[in-house]
Amino acid sequence: MRITIKDIARIVGVAHSTVTRALEDNPRISTEMRERIKRVALELGYVPNSNAQAMRTNKSRLVGFVVPNVEDNDLITIAQEVADCCNQQGLQLVLALSQDDPERERAQLRALVGAKVAGVVIVPTANPLPESLALLRHQPVVQAIRRIDSIPGSRLCFNDFDGIRIAVTHLLSLGHRHIAYLGSSPHLTTGQGRLAGYRRAYADFGLAPDNSLMFTTTPDAKEVDTLVANLISERKPSALVLGGSRITAHAVSALSKMGVDVPNDLSVVGFGDHAWHSWWGPGLTTIGLPVRELGKGVGLHLLERLNAGEHSTSHLTADQLLDPFLIIRGSTRPIA
Repeated sequence: MRITIKDIARIVGVAHSTVTRALEDNPRISTEMRERIKRVALELGYVPNSNAQAMRTNKSRLVGFVVPNVEDNDLITIAQEVADCCNQQGLQLVLALSQDDPERERAQLRALVGAKVAGVVIVPTANPLPESLALLRHQPVVQAIRRIDSIPGSRLCFNDFDGIRIAVTHLLSLGHRHIAYLGSSPHLTTGQGRLAGYRRAYADFGLAPDNSLMFTTTPDAKEVDTLVANLISERKPSALVLGGSRITAHAVSALSKMGVDVPNDLSVVGFGDHAWHSWWGPGLTTIGLPVRELGKGVGLHLLERLNAGEHSTSHLTADQLLDPFLIIRGSTRPIA
């Protein structure tokens, strides 16, 4: 059974209003009585009724974080950083999975708003439903990684354009000209930026990319396997740039299963940087991302919105792009 304030009051032998005041450190209650009540509450395992608190304040101590999945290590790291910021303010982060489905996204947002969350962090789907946009319009919101212009609030993203641009530039500088690209859906702002960065790198060299070497896909293992196999057997590029963390994991696995000699047969640049990148094969050259910095930034922006409200005079910039960087290892080499 749930322990209530009335249970504590009965055991201590005081009115339940006395218990309430003692737990709130009201100076009208003596120090001795406050300590006694708190000791009994601790022994009984009393937890304040968050629903009752939410009804009084119209806000709970919960913060919702709507993410596509929890398979991406970068998302997990960002969630940890946001959770740390929330914990410092007595808030608790709750993860909600949209699976990149607008219907699921709407259902998760309805549940969070119904729970009277204090605010929402969201990695939005490509096309949120009108009801989702309406729900977010009345919440303190911070977008992370992706952005939708019709969603209000701050937006913190990686500079996807520059990330892929510097990767392709690196390969072009090594003499590669037939560089394949396998990235995320162009329906997402991340996919759009990365594909544009690929094209810009060629333009900067006064070259035109081969459209038959550009592919976008979902981060599904079987689909990535099939695309990589077709690329290697039919297109025969000299290099491959990967435009997503999960795409990188699946593509590198496919190359290993096919026995492709990296970098002698194919130079490869991944996306994101995780522990296995440094020990896979010759070491994976990859696009590093300031993941922890983005997570901390998202947490700070959210707390600023919660503490200052809509009419904030904070120095924090509403839209921020965090710059990626190239980590060169052994998976790329000059073209012979």
